[in-house]
Formats: sequence, C-alpha cells, structure tokens
Amino acid sequence: MKRIIITILLAVSLDIAMAQSRMLPLNDMVASTSALSSGGSRYASDEALVYTLPSAAFEKDGSFCADYSVAIIPSDEYTQTLHTLTAAWHKGRHAVLMGGRYWLMGKQDIFVDENMKETSEPHLTIRSYAFDAGYAFALSGSFHTYATVGYVSEKALATVCAVRGTIGADYTYKGKLLGLEAKYLAGVSVANLGCYSCGDDSGSLSPRIGAGGNVGLVTGHGQNISANVDVGMYLASGNVKSETELAAGIGYTFLYNYTLRVGTHIGDNDNALTAGAAVRIGRVTVNGGVKIAAASDACNVYMVGLAADF
Repeated sequence: MKRIIITILLAVSLDIAMAQSRMLPLNDMVASTSALSSGGSRYASDEALVYTLPSAAFEKDGSFCADYSVAIIPSDEYTQTLHTLTAAWHKGRHAVLMGGRYWLMGKQDIFVDENMKETSEPHLTIRSYAFDAGYAFALSGSFHTYATVGYVSEKALATVCAVRGTIGADYTYKGKLLGLEAKYLAGVSVANLGCYSCGDDSGSLSPRIGAGGNVGLVTGHGQNISANVDVGMYLASGNVKSETELAAGIGYTFLYNYTLRVGTHIGDNDNALTAGAAVRIGRVTVNGGVKIAAASDACNVYMVGLAADF
C-alpha cells in the first residue's frame, strides 16, 4: 500500500493525470490530434483508432492506415512528451488494430528507493508505456462492434502494471438534415475494464462508461460541417470517487483537404478549450492541435501528428 500511495502522490504532484487522481493516467490521456482539437471527443477522431473509435477503420479510403503523434506538455519544471503510434487494417467486415504509447512524464528529486531506503540518486525519472490490440466487426453496413485489450505500465518509485480492455458498438445512418446530405453516428462503450498490480497490492481500474456520436453535413462542393459529443462517467473504484466529463467539438472542412476544429472539455477536474487544424496532401494528413487549460495551475497540451491511408 505504501508503494501505491507514493506513486499516486507523484502523479498528482506532476499534474500528469489531467487533474485526475486515478491509477495509471495514461489510460485517460487523449490519443489523437483530431480528438484533442475537439475537446477530447473520441467520436471526432480520425487517428489512433485502437485508442479512440476502432470501427472508424471501416471509413478509411484504403485498407491500411497508420499514424504517429507527439504531445508536448510543458510546465515550469519540465516538459513531458507523449508519443503514440498506431495502425489499422480492414477487409470486408473485419478490422484489426494495434498501437503503442510512450510517455516521458518528468523527474522528481527522490532520495529513497522502492524499499524506502535512502539512496544517493536524486533524480527519479517517471515514465509510462502501453501496448494495445483490437478487433472490429461490421454486423452490417451501419452497425459495428469492437473490442480492444492492452497492457499498460508506469515506472515511478514503484512499478504499476495493468491489463485493460474496451468494448463498444456504434450505428451510422445517412439521411437529410435541413435539406442537406447528413451522416449520423451514435455509439456506446465501456473502457478501462481491468485490474492493476503494484508489488503485493492489486485492485480494479476505474471503468469509463461512455456514449456519444457525431453528425456531418455536406454544405457544398468540398465542404462539410461536423459536430460531435462524448459523455463519460468514470465509476468509483477503491478510494477513487466517480467523475463525469463532457467533450464536444465542431469541425469545418473546405476545399476538400483543409479542416479547422474547435472544442471544449468540461468536468473530471479538467476544464479546457481546444482548437486544431489538418491538411490532407494526397493520402497523407498533417494534424496540429492545442488544449488550453482553464485552471492556471493545470498544464496545456500541444500535439502534432502525421497520418496516412494506403
């Protein structure tokens, strides 16, 4: 228990959980630039699909897609970097996804080791990484289901490891809205299903029950407007209380290849405004996004990414 308490205190002192106090904050960090730009909504994501919306693999132009992004999280004492690399392949009614993340979370001046014995090494480097795989199945042209499983680890004064999973489903529909061609998506998911261990201690992660969707309107040649929302509740687990959050965003695409996004995130002790842009050049898309925290003592996030369809 002492190891877990120290690990949590380190996480809080580093402002690394986007203000949350849940175990393994990497589980909750936004995974794609398009999602970050839209308040953190998973239903706005075009990349990192194994971590956001696996069924979106069926919407890709090619059968294979891959993407990489890096998030920069500066503070007065250090600059954190979070790297995400994912890929997805689909054929017919099946899609397979995989991904990995590495988060260099910073350093602390700690003069004890994991056994609480004094040490001469003053710097403790805190890092976290994850590996995930997923599968999505198209029950029809409109209804999709998916599941992912992953392993995540955080190394601080002690090492915390966890196995996690996600299950979800979504439904798409094409129709008319205000006389314009429209495409709707609605989905539900349960994420962070799993347990962690740290030395002799273990426990359950805080599952996130989520629901949301998006709607896209074709407003002209090469133009469309999209709006999305993602509502979630983290269930209580152990000493961690339940929390709710709302992420929402709007995107505007013009000249076929240029997209602007704005969004907001409310709740879960993480209120923020977000914005971003994307440019598509052939089969390659370059993304950029920023998250500006409402609280003066919280960290902003800056992210750039590169994605390609084949």
